[in-house]
Amino acid sequence: QPPSSAATGNGARRRHRILVLAKAGAGSMMSSPGIRALNVARVLARALPESDVVLAVPGSTDLVPDAPFHVATYTARSLPRLVLGFDVVISQGFPPTTLPAFFGRRFVLDFFTNFLIEGLEYRREHVTPALRQAWLDSQRTYLNLQLTLADFVICANERQRDAWLGMMSCLGLVTGAVYDRDNTLRALIDTAPYGVRPDAIPSADERAAQPVLKGVFPGIGRQDTVILWNGGILKWYDPLTVIRAMARIVPRRPDVKLLFLGTKYPVTGFDPGATVDEAYALSRELGLLGHHVLFNEGWLPYNLSGRYMAEADIGVSAYYDNLETHFSYRTRLVDFLWAETPVVCTRGDVIAEMVERRELGIAVPERDVDAMTSALLRLIEDRAFYERCKRNLRALKPELAWERTLAPLVAFCRRDAASKGQGATIARGKWWRAPDLVSRTARYVLARAVEKGLVLASRART
Repeated sequence: QPPSSAATGNGARRRHRILVLAKAGAGSMMSSPGIRALNVARVLARALPESDVVLAVPGSTDLVPDAPFHVATYTARSLPRLVLGFDVVISQGFPPTTLPAFFGRRFVLDFFTNFLIEGLEYRREHVTPALRQAWLDSQRTYLNLQLTLADFVICANERQRDAWLGMMSCLGLVTGAVYDRDNTLRALIDTAPYGVRPDAIPSADERAAQPVLKGVFPGIGRQDTVILWNGGILKWYDPLTVIRAMARIVPRRPDVKLLFLGTKYPVTGFDPGATVDEAYALSRELGLLGHHVLFNEGWLPYNLSGRYMAEADIGVSAYYDNLETHFSYRTRLVDFLWAETPVVCTRGDVIAEMVERRELGIAVPERDVDAMTSALLRLIEDRAFYERCKRNLRALKPELAWERTLAPLVAFCRRDAASKGQGATIARGKWWRAPDLVSRTARYVLARAVEKGLVLASRART
């Protein structure tokens, strides 16, 4: 259970309290939102021993923390009350029901993914055009409200930061006074990229003694060369180009196997869509299914997936050159960087730029089967190039440690603890920030009214 939020006796100073809200499950089975929230809590707890850090997970969890933070669970009904007990609340998005709890708290938005663009892609195949537009309208309003109320925003890369800064400027949040205080606006929004796993990769001896992939997974022999697709398969990913490349590689290298690591996400109600079925169908059509193209049904536990990546020879990820890719930060590729596994990926995102710039593997154009085939064969057969990529991966990893990527968030929480600790008690919840919140809300309402007026005027003209 989280520690009590009550003030200690004899006038003692109440400890600063930080709540990290996971948007999805965190535990043995988790995807990137849960993994990120877990590491945020871990890093903050270790960097700020003077603060109490609580990670709150929706529903139940089997998580046993290995750092001095606490774990709580929440539901839609219990969340507003939970938020009331903290000084800083960090989340990847807040339900509107939590808004009354914002008085007296600092609100940090963790927008490490452009959820709006991702949602546009996801809903291309799951809803009608009218429902998709209705969802977009509601999400834009919801997003604007959250940006308006946030005290600090973090994101995964400079492209995302530029997008959020543009939205915040249009909402009237970048005032002259705000700019004069910090003309970089890093105090308003900064980058905090997704980091590499904190645990060490298994050694070669450990992998040989207890293999989980080679000689263990059905269809994969101990001497096979394994190309691994980490994570699931969604609408905006392109497994078909990789499968077509495999059809060209196998006659030359029958020892090569391609394994898709996940077909379902550990998120209740999340439908990965038709691309999974298309991947199965093409593999069957090309005579590769079950022999050279393999699928792990479901989702692997987090710790086990790391061992798969460490044992694989090559990581692969292919996608399309669209807006989702432009703003993305491919967390599945970051896991390959942790495993020191050279990668082949599609160009268009910041990780692909890093792969090319730092020679961590090869980036290819979208839908280019020839380029994908050549890239995979080079990593398979050019041992000098392969080993050079591995050395570059090893040198890069310290730059992507969570302790380093989350430094702006740690600094924000440290400043908050220092500025509010003097004489702070639970009485801070007496709406002391009400004027500021009212001002923000008024600006938001005004912006929405102007937006609505412009829309109505535009319709009148047409």
